[in-house]
Amino acid sequence: MPTGYSSKVEAVALIRMLARELDASTRRGPQFAETAIRLLALEIVNSDWCQFPIKIAERTDVNSRINKVIKMIETQFDNDISLVDLANAAGLSTSHLISLFKRRTGRTPHAYLIDRRIERAIGLLRTTSRSIAVIAIESGFLDQSQMTKMFKKRLGLTPRSIRLGATCKTSV
Repeated sequence: MPTGYSSKVEAVALIRMLARELDASTRRGPQFAETAIRLLALEIVNSDWCQFPIKIAERTDVNSRINKVIKMIETQFDNDISLVDLANAAGLSTSHLISLFKRRTGRTPHAYLIDRRIERAIGLLRTTSRSIAVIAIESGFLDQSQMTKMFKKRLGLTPRSIRLGATCKTSV
């Protein structure tokens, strides 16, 4: 069978169902017609009728853009990085960046940034005697309070408990 054959058959079936709605004796109602139209639209969007093959170069370009954002987060996580800054660096809109980034990493850019800051803070808590407030700032958090909130939310632990040797239930 040719590529997209089954989706074309389904689309034709939906068109026939819609055509029957024009006949007053077989009408099922406007809600049925609206549902059929939506299904038809989804079939068309998901079919190969309106999709152009993605070139390998385009996929590579997307990967390099996301890699650039990841590298920016990895090297500048302790600075104030906005979503707009990341999107500009990648040459993407903020919504497109979020979508591509999440598809690639399983997290939003913001979640990735927070996780990176938490990882850094955990390392410092375990290897230095610096105060928790200083570690918070060095890790890119606004203050100790913000860092503590993020630790509790992501790890279920406080920075102090990490310092005292508690192990994380979940990895960041």
